[in-house]
Amino acid sequence: MISLLSILATITLSVTPSVCQEPCTLTATLQVEKATDNEKVVITLEAEDSEYFRSSDLDYSLNTPRTIQIRYISVPAGNYILKAVLYKHGGVKSRIGGMVVRSVRIVGDEDQD
Repeated sequence: MISLLSILATITLSVTPSVCQEPCTLTATLQVEKATDNEKVVITLEAEDSEYFRSSDLDYSLNTPRTIQIRYISVPAGNYILKAVLYKHGGVKSRIGGMVVRSVRIVGDEDQD
């Protein structure tokens, strides 16, 4: 059985800046502990209040660098959820090995009063 602490320790995610003025370039830094059963990481950036959505599926193996950076360029104003999900080989189906969620706020001109 996998404990909650071990799941949380398998993947970390940070984003800079967490608050900025539009249009904003965000840098997501993903770190995954190397393990033979790592399969892939799915990282998504989704607006809470618009149709903005970006997603990347990254195949993961022991040869993949432990740290990966992803840049999101010219992101418009809004509140965003950045999420990374680590999938592990689980026989017939993949299983979730870890998940991290971060929030980002990008301020627009109308928010500057």
